Amino acid sequence: MTLKKLKQSFNGFNKLMIRKQLNKYTLKFTQECVIDFFEYCNKSNIKKISDNILERYYIDKYGKGSKALEPKYTRPLSIAIEYAEKGDYSSTRLNRKKYHLNDEYEKCLSKYFYYLQHKYKNPKSIKWVGTLFFLYLQNKAKKISDVEEIDFIDFLTQEDIIRNSIDTIRVILKMLCIFLNENELDKKLNLDFIFTKGKYKHREKLLSYFSVDEIRNILSSINIKSNDGKQLYAILSIIIYLGFRIGDVINLKINNIDFVNNKIKIIQTKTQRPLETPLIDVVKYPILDYINDSRPKNVKSDYIFLTRKAPYKNYKTGSSIYTILKTHIKKIGIDCSNRKVGPHALRHSLATNMLSNNTKIEVIGSILGHSSSNVTRAYISLDNKNLQSLSLEVPYVLSR
Repeated sequence: MTLKKLKQSFNGFNKLMIRKQLNKYTLKFTQECVIDFFEYCNKSNIKKISDNILERYYIDKYGKGSKALEPKYTRPLSIAIEYAEKGDYSSTRLNRKKYHLNDEYEKCLSKYFYYLQHKYKNPKSIKWVGTLFFLYLQNKAKKISDVEEIDFIDFLTQEDIIRNSIDTIRVILKMLCIFLNENELDKKLNLDFIFTKGKYKHREKLLSYFSVDEIRNILSSINIKSNDGKQLYAILSIIIYLGFRIGDVINLKINNIDFVNNKIKIIQTKTQRPLETPLIDVVKYPILDYINDSRPKNVKSDYIFLTRKAPYKNYKTGSSIYTILKTHIKKIGIDCSNRKVGPHALRHSLATNMLSNNTKIEVIGSILGHSSSNVTRAYISLDNKNLQSLSLEVPYVLSR
């Protein structure tokens, strides 16, 4: 593939993206990525594009950390090149390797993934951290047999890793350590030394939550006449009034809801524990409104909530909902400069509200689906002075 051919196809590529109804943010990001690559090639006097050129570009632009491997950053160029070659591009992400490990690390990574499949329900994200760690070792020219505790500690100090949840990365790395100790290493790694060295990111004293007025403002400002608005209103109602985790909301299926007896029964994604909760009217009717009027028709899927653009399918993660919620909150002018604004903050708002109404810890825990009251105590900010201003009847019935 020549750079000249890629440039010549760029206008047609833009028109096709518009016809495929990419949203304006994705369209703009894709265009910017491709144009940036053009400028990179011009500065470096590159005329012909190859896998090695692309790899070098990603590393020069994003560094050797996780960003250079993420589909979000590599997909714009891959579909532009695919269009230049075929006159079209796939609407789904291609399952191409975004990393290059030597044979030793590839073999170990395959064994690690097989090990994870027998222990965890969704091992792909866990495997991904292992991939990044092996890349880190490979860049240091270290063999697996030579891995030491300091390698894990240094890995955790990388900028691209720190941007993610450091506590989550630590937990996943601990699984990798256990695997290596059991299968690959003669000299065992000291897990206590690795995972107690340095400071952990402690839970903030008062978790993020929204006041009653803010919650009212969030819900009442949603345009429920639009299809997107009906979906967002239904999703937020489930979180605000029932305290569901976003993972459980996006995994809701038709058979989880008994509209006749007004009950919701699920197996929680995080804990794998069953949860049954009443289906109250302020949740029931927004769900029905979405299903009857806005949910894509003739789609063979048991999931209630489907993506807002074709091809319609269930949400794999809650990141899309987080982005939509964050954008909406910013649009209506709620100040969130010193707190988090994701769905979990809405879930915590319910717990905070119940606590302010003197609801027992055990009751709050059962509603939120916690495994024990100790989890609930750690989860809730026991700040009674600040809670007094949030007193609200449970459940809060929005007047519309």
